Formats: sequence, structure tokens, C-alpha cells
Amino acid sequence: MPRPPLRILLVEDHELARRALTAKLAEAGFRVVGEAATLAAARSLAPRLAFDIALIDVYLQDGDGIDFAAELRTADADATIVILTGSKKPNDLLRALRAGADGYLAKDFSSERLGEALRAAARGETPIARAMTPVLVREYQRQNRARRARSRVVRERLTPREWQILTLLADGKSTAGIAFDLVVSIETVRSHVKAVMRKLDVHSRVAAIACLDEMRDSAELPLAS
Repeated sequence: MPRPPLRILLVEDHELARRALTAKLAEAGFRVVGEAATLAAARSLAPRLAFDIALIDVYLQDGDGIDFAAELRTADADATIVILTGSKKPNDLLRALRAGADGYLAKDFSSERLGEALRAAARGETPIARAMTPVLVREYQRQNRARRARSRVVRERLTPREWQILTLLADGKSTAGIAFDLVVSIETVRSHVKAVMRKLDVHSRVAAIACLDEMRDSAELPLAS
């Protein structure tokens, strides 16, 4: 028995574009079960509608489709949310992914490619318009540079002994275990741990270890001595 077509909630403010998309989706084997031309209409419709994929434009007459995507993600962690837009602004792509979108597609996709991308999103993949891939690469590079800069600042704050103790904490050592290994008192270890947390501006050992993990991820790991 064939599977029923995936159901689409389509949020698009231009009527002609909405009609064209509805036809394109039908051609690709989907069923549009709800249409909204405004953010207000989408907000009203979504809770009353059973759909598999929300297909959302960015710029709507009364608001931002990415805001709606974030609201859907908050309401339903497992929802499949795909942005379909003509926008090629890098920030729109990044905002969409931060909002929890499962894909970011261009409106000029053919019916076949659109169908493939939406089915991929429904399977848990993250289809991104090919033209937007360099945006993700540049953002990753930017974030990596920022992590490296933060790592350098953190390295300069801690003494070699504090680095050593932080590394041992990250390796799972207890306070008593660190004191034994370093041949110092437990109170000395606790004093160093407090200094580490103060300098890193964190309030727990777990958060301090997370700072070390971030430096390891950015390949800026300091050497303990």
C-alpha cells in the first residue's frame, strides 16, 4: 500500500507565488493542507492543523517567517521546518538555522529538486541551497577565529599550576586525587579551583571544564607544566 503524501503547511505572502508553489508541491507528490499569507494567519492556523512539514517564507507582510519558525520549534521540538525563500542574505540563513530550521531552500528549485530536499528534511537531514554553502563555511571560519581569540585570552589569565589542575579536573580527577598527584593539600587544590573559576568567570567546575573543551576544539590547547 503506497504511503500517503507528506502534508505541507505553506506560509507565503504572495498569492501568485503561493499558487505556483502549491502546484509545484503537488507535482512533487506532496499535499498542501494549509496556506497562510501572513504571520498572524500562520500562527492561528498551525495549532489547528495536522501537517508534516512547515514550508515558510522569510519576509511576510506582517512580520518575519524566521520568528514563526522559532515559535514552531519551541512548540514542537520534532517538527520539520524548512525555509523557502528568495533571500540570499547570509544573515537570514544563519538566523534560520539558529531558530531551528531543518533546511533553507531557494524558491527557484525545480519540482523534482524541491521534492528531494523536503523528503530529506523529513528524514532528519538538513538540505541547504547550494549557493548558500559558502555562507556556512565563512561563518564556521569566523567562529573558529573567535574561539581562538577567546582561548588566547583565557590562557593569559591562568597560571601553569591552574592549567594543570583544570586539565586534571577535565580528566575526571577528584579534589583529593589531584592533591595526591600533585603532593599538595586538598585546601590548596580547592583554592586553585576557585581561582580558575573566578578568572574564567564561571560558577561551577563543569563550566570551567567546558571552557577547556572549547579550547581543545579550537586547537588552542595550552600546555600544562
